[in-house]
Amino acid sequence: MRPGRLVWAAALAAGMSACGCTTYLIDSNPQGLRVSVNNVEEGFTPCRYTLWSQFYYPLEVTVAPPQPRQLEAYAAARNVSVEAVSAPQTKVLTPRSPSGTVYFDFIVRERDLPARPE
Repeated sequence: MRPGRLVWAAALAAGMSACGCTTYLIDSNPQGLRVSVNNVEEGFTPCRYTLWSQFYYPLEVTVAPPQPRQLEAYAAARNVSVEAVSAPQTKVLTPRSPSGTVYFDFIVRERDLPARPE
């Protein structure tokens, strides 16, 4: 990044915090799950959501459960079998909720797969 852009980005970040915005990082285990805030689709985890000033509180953050293909990919990458929550998860954020990570964990249990003989 060029020095001028770095200074501009730092100034923008400082201005955002001074103007009363709050930023949340919405993340999940596994990642890549659909996110909606107040019934408006915002993307896939991990994603950032910035709330300007005091608008739209409370926030209802909902993350859809992993699809079977997502669970298969997650399990294959870690060489485990998994049990996961199959219902959407929702968290409500209020003006008192600090900025930071809002985390959703859909994995209930992981078990190592037995080693395969070669």
